[in-house]
Amino acid sequence: SYIEHLALAHQMKPRTLLETLFIAYPMDKATDIASVLKQQRVHGGTPLGEELKKRLGVATGSSLAGATLARFAQVLAPTNLTRTGEVYCPCCVQEDEGLPYVRLLWQVQCVTACPIHKVKLRDANLCGAKAADMLPPQRRPSVGGVCSSCGSVGCRCVTEGPEAASKEEVWVSQQVARLIATPEAGAASFTGETLKAGLRALVQSVYEGS
Repeated sequence: SYIEHLALAHQMKPRTLLETLFIAYPMDKATDIASVLKQQRVHGGTPLGEELKKRLGVATGSSLAGATLARFAQVLAPTNLTRTGEVYCPCCVQEDEGLPYVRLLWQVQCVTACPIHKVKLRDANLCGAKAADMLPPQRRPSVGGVCSSCGSVGCRCVTEGPEAASKEEVWVSQQVARLIATPEAGAASFTGETLKAGLRALVQSVYEGS
């Protein structure tokens, strides 16, 4: 989402922005831009995501430590952590001031609900516009919270009301949101040993060690 909005502010496509970034701040290994955009989940804990975050930080002067899950690399595996498709909370994107943006929480694969509005996350590929209102491929936007088919801001083209999430889905989203809200300094305390100790304490408290 940050890359999308940064590109929009400079009137560039995300791909062009990344190409310019890697020219100014080359990587040690050759980088396939198409792979970065389509295959690599740069907000996860992959090495490529960490490299991109560092370069964006230098180029913009902004701290992006909280924009990815890389700070939890000690305890979270990079595989199967973030989803490949795009989803969004229909309530959040309509409440955003100006252009909507994608939350890091929505990218976590196990999260299926919004902890604030307690509704299910919606598939970003869903468009409710008529065929005549669809934009030609070359004019379709690439900004989170904006329908990529018709360009509707806040995806208001979908008129169906949001679907209520289950208590279990809300609970999962709340727990992941608490984890993501942990500042970088606090994330240093998440290690393999503290994770094991916490699991042992939980099993002992709830299941009497069984």
